[in-house]
This record gives sequence, C-alpha cells and structure tokens, in this order.
Amino acid sequence: VMEEIGMPLLLHPEGTRDRTGALADIYDREKLFIDTIRILIKKYPKLKISIEHVTDEETVRYLMEMGDPEYLVCTVTPQHALFDRMDLHTDGFQPHLFCYPILKRTRSREAVAELATSGLPFVSAGSDSAPHPTHKKEQACGCAGGVFSAPALVELYTEIFEKAGKLHNLENFLCVNG
Repeated sequence: VMEEIGMPLLLHPEGTRDRTGALADIYDREKLFIDTIRILIKKYPKLKISIEHVTDEETVRYLMEMGDPEYLVCTVTPQHALFDRMDLHTDGFQPHLFCYPILKRTRSREAVAELATSGLPFVSAGSDSAPHPTHKKEQACGCAGGVFSAPALVELYTEIFEKAGKLHNLENFLCVNG
C-alpha cells in the first residue's frame, strides 16, 4: 500500500541478528541491514525508502552506488559526521554523545561526512531532535540514546561543509534534497 500511494518508508536500518542468528555487535548493526534493503527494493521497486541517520561506511558505499532521489534517499545527522566512537569513549564515557545508531569508527565518520557534503540529490539533513533530561543522559547505567542537535543544526552542518570545502552544497542538503 505504501508503494501504491507513494508513502515513504523511513528506516533506522539496524539488524539485531547476524546471518547465523547470533546477536549482532552494536557497531555492525547498520551494515547488516543492507541485505534487507536490497530485498525491499527487489520486492517493491517503486517503494520510496529513506535510510535515516546513516552511520556506517558500508551503507555509504551502498548509497553511493544505489542512491536515487526518487526511490532511495538518506539523511545524515551532524553527530555522525562530526564524531566517532573514539570521541564517545575518550576520557571516560561521554553520555551526551551516546545515540542510536551508535557512533562508528573514524573511517565511517569520514565516509558519512563525505556523503553529506557530496552534493548528491538523495542526501539531506536529519536532526536528532528528541531531547532527554540531563538525569536520563548522565545516569550510570542505561543512559538515554540521542544527541539533541536540533537547536544548532545549521551551525553544525556549516562546520562540516566548511571543513570539507563544500559550502556551495550546503543549501541543497539543508533545503532542497529532503
């Protein structure tokens, strides 16, 4: 029905089990979902799919090959282009950088920033706009997942695009592509 009426399927693409059925490593969950996206596209070729909050270099590679402004798009949050898991764990655990999908390796952060600034028409901004109370972020066990970036989105994206020398692509990323 979604395919028929043109309603997009918005996904936080994470597989929780690997191909053997074992619980997936939290850092590998996004790339495990690429097979599911392939199946969806094959079964529903006119379904509009949005991969929300791209975080992994393998997903970036897949999107660079298969992205389509009509049928397969994605969003990038600023934290996934600015920070990686080293930032999450440097000088102790940094709860205000903890989010889902979780921050990945440095090379994934670099790939996500490159995708965001590429000027490709299927890539747009995506906010993590669900604020959590400080006491939920800073608790010893089970801190809330999310980086509340909405109030500073334009400034954060500007930093990413300026660093890449791609300010000329910022307007489409923020205002047109999505």
